[in-house]
Order: sequence, then C-alpha cells, then structure tokens
Amino acid sequence: MLVRESRTSSAKGAFGRHSGQLGSKSGSLIILLIIFVGLAAIIVWVADWTSGGRRSTAIAVLNRRLASGEIDRAEYEEKRKLIGR
Repeated sequence: MLVRESRTSSAKGAFGRHSGQLGSKSGSLIILLIIFVGLAAIIVWVADWTSGGRRSTAIAVLNRRLASGEIDRAEYEEKRKLIGR
C-alpha cells in the first residue's frame, strides 16, 4: 500500500520543516524586549521617586532664590523677564 504525503502536514509550516523554531526565537526576543523595557521603566520610576519626584523649573528656582535671600527683588524681576513669565 502506498501512502501519499499530505501537503498540509503538521511537520511542515509555511517556511519549511523548521518554521516552529523560527517562531520560538522571535517570540523569545519579544518577551526579552518586554522585560527589558519593563526594567528600564522601573529604574526610571525608582530614580524619580528617590529624588522626591520634583523637577525644578527655572521659575521655581528663581522663586526659591528670592525667598532665601540669594537675590533681591530687582534681580528677580530682571531674571523673570528673561525667562519669559
């Protein structure tokens, strides 16, 4: 009895005999990329959290310097005009 080979054999995929291996490699790379991006996001979040989560703007620094007495009112007004606020 002669058995014919089916064209839709489960051993062969669209890219030939080893297409399952190609899929697993790209799947692993995607998972690795997701893990890497997640770790990077956690590192940025922790760095921001440990620094108090505050980022000083130019006007905030200027206000702090005026309040602490580092600069006088005239210098404050001059620098505020330079900043544009």
